[in-house]
Amino acid sequence: MSVEGPAHSACVARLADPEINLAAWGGIVFPLALIIETVQPIGSATMSRLPRALDSLTVWPVLSGLLFMLRSGGIAYKEAVISLLDEPGAA
Repeated sequence: MSVEGPAHSACVARLADPEINLAAWGGIVFPLALIIETVQPIGSATMSRLPRALDSLTVWPVLSGLLFMLRSGGIAYKEAVISLLDEPGAA
């Protein structure tokens, strides 16, 4: 059973050495993080060209912060599960 999810498992399975190590993990996570980090500037640039740009740009940081707060609980839960997988009887 994979904790990382089907997309991560599919990418790792295609590697020559399917062992999960720092290079394999970074090769998958770094591009995804790069995509996620570029969404906010691209969204801001797009919204600045809308007819009511000031209203849209005012709400954008609030929504971004709210989404970050909602995601942080899920990310923390995932990290806790991964760290506890080494305990006896965890699987």
